[in-house]
Amino acid sequence: MDVEDGEVCPRARREGLTVESIDNEVLVFDETAQRMHCLNRAAALVWERCDGTTPVAEIADELGSDLGTTADEEVVHFALRQLAEQDLLEEASALPSGGGVTRRQLLARLGVAAVVVPVVTSIVAPSPAAAASGPGGTTATTTSVTGTITGVG
Repeated sequence: MDVEDGEVCPRARREGLTVESIDNEVLVFDETAQRMHCLNRAAALVWERCDGTTPVAEIADELGSDLGTTADEEVVHFALRQLAEQDLLEEASALPSGGGVTRRQLLARLGVAAVVVPVVTSIVAPSPAAAASGPGGTTATTTSVTGTITGVG
């Protein structure tokens, strides 16, 4: 597919990340921010195709093909916003501005095809001192969880 002027071709950030594929998910550890991200299959497929040369429309086509369902650019933009929020893209400023659709709106629209909804779940890794202290230790650990894990029943 030829890239036209003005088309968004997102690029995934690779520096300072440790990436591990497990089953249908991808775990990404951000060494700088000390955050662990879990990308479900749909989010992982989008992130893996963010090479800086593939336009969003083509990513949507490939995502739908890989998942055996339909996926449009709105689904890819939803994934890109989540990836950008977790600093997993090189240039988030190149993404279209605006709120876009919410996870709830996507789920309502996609119904049974909700497997295509990208999910990025993140946690903050505790410092080594906090991780080493037991329940009676004096170091407090705060864990922040963002994102939602959704299931299709």
